[in-house]
Amino acid sequence: MPDMFDDLKQFKEQCKAGFELGNGIKVRSPKSILVCGMGGSGIVGDFVQELDLIVPVIVNKRPRIPKFVNKDTLVFCVSYSGNTWETINCFKESKKAKAKIIVITSNGKLKSLASKSRIETVLVPKGELPRVSLGHLFFSILRILQNSGLIDVSREMKRIEKISFNQVNRSAKKLSKKLFNEIPLIYSNSDAVAYRWKTQFNENSKVMALAESIPEIFHNEVESYDFKLMRFYHPVILSFDYQINPRFRKILKIKKVDYDIYRFKNTLSDKMRAVWLGDITSYYLSKLYKKDPVSVNIIEWIKGNIRYLP
Repeated sequence: MPDMFDDLKQFKEQCKAGFELGNGIKVRSPKSILVCGMGGSGIVGDFVQELDLIVPVIVNKRPRIPKFVNKDTLVFCVSYSGNTWETINCFKESKKAKAKIIVITSNGKLKSLASKSRIETVLVPKGELPRVSLGHLFFSILRILQNSGLIDVSREMKRIEKISFNQVNRSAKKLSKKLFNEIPLIYSNSDAVAYRWKTQFNENSKVMALAESIPEIFHNEVESYDFKLMRFYHPVILSFDYQINPRFRKILKIKKVDYDIYRFKNTLSDKMRAVWLGDITSYYLSKLYKKDPVSVNIIEWIKGNIRYLP
């Protein structure tokens, strides 16, 4: 398998290609949306949920679907491999509920089941790692939502094309050095972006990382800043048009906690800029730890002992 960095560099192009994959698919007037997926495929739902659509969006990272799902529900079953058992089970249950189903996958059992049932399917390119396939997976859904009149991201797509890889790359290299031998605390008013950073540090860098929501942390987590081991943590604040409470910054200063703040506009394009920064940072951090960012041996070992639902 080629080095992950080759795929990370192509993130902008992948977003554009993913947007084209959803072309021609349209859904008529859903009253609710359910996005089913796990891991690198499941994060797609978190980003869909933050689109602020006129219909409710529920993210489902479980092997069962909610009871509200019916013929008026649009269900996206997202599994890059097509063999994620939780998502396959959700597909079967969604079919029984007579929901409108769209499958996003590259191959596997899910592709086969969708084909037999004549379910609309978006086939993304094979041979990628699920966690570096966000552009294909998420943007194909974006195009379907746009085709269905639920959103218009045409302007944001043009802004994504203008994001500078060199600028993002330089920032990622610098941040990775700061995070070496530290535990990243990712704080953001975008839960999707913060969680994306956390999981990329987990899988690529093989490090523990925490993701929390702003302003929610000001109602709970800040109380733990009396913790004597705070010197081992490094907060990274990702602000999307959000004014950080000055008293929080004062606490960080008093506790002598080193931290970084990145400010973005609260737009789709800037969220993707932030995602790109986190992805590349996790790659460079893996190299500092002399870890292989591609292998996920523990995850694969656990998957080999899963007891499947009937």
